[in-house]
Amino acid sequence: TNPLSCYGLWFALEDATTENGCLWAITGSHKEHPCQKRFTRTENKVEMIEVDKVEHLTSDEDFIPLPVPKGSMIILDGGLLHKSYPNTSNKSRQAFTLHIVDSKATYSS
Repeated sequence: TNPLSCYGLWFALEDATTENGCLWAITGSHKEHPCQKRFTRTENKVEMIEVDKVEHLTSDEDFIPLPVPKGSMIILDGGLLHKSYPNTSNKSRQAFTLHIVDSKATYSS
């Protein structure tokens, strides 16, 4: 969006642990790294495209785990570098996600 206004809401429907694939993030990365990928719609197709590719000089050691109990919500700035690792446990990790943007923001197509 222009201006950048995306926030992610991540609701844990089950406990999220390091074993079952909780989120991991780099603290403060939303202040240091520009957005490089975004979703775009063309007709009935949604795809992710790269914009202004910039190399992130990060490593796995830079990410910290964000384990949360069932019923928790994590709010993510749209520019925050985050990911999750594979679920290595026998327990599921269900979550509901929602992205919100300022209604006055514009989109390019």
